[in-house]
Amino acid sequence: MFDNIFELNFKKLEQNCFYAQGMISLEKEEMNFLNSIECNGKVEIWMLNIEKEMKYSNRCITKEAIFYYRFKQNRLEWMRKYIGMVVLAVNQIWSTWEIEEYVNNL
Repeated sequence: MFDNIFELNFKKLEQNCFYAQGMISLEKEEMNFLNSIECNGKVEIWMLNIEKEMKYSNRCITKEAIFYYRFKQNRLEWMRKYIGMVVLAVNQIWSTWEIEEYVNNL
């Protein structure tokens, strides 16, 4: 999960209380977390919470992209809505499904 992460997007929402709200890749693609993570106290604890949120947010965003892949009005708009790793994963999933469907119908 931490490969290619350039930085985390932090916000100070309360006095002396920081929250991670997303991550940014080296290519400047940003994936916002669905839930903000409080980043105070022991770094080991909040980094584990960030990792859990990365996985959770990535899974939810990928599921959404899989669902909307078929209902897209414009493929380019659909691709611009999601970050690169999600677009690649969803394209591979649907491509595999379409090939299997074609082969099964031969």
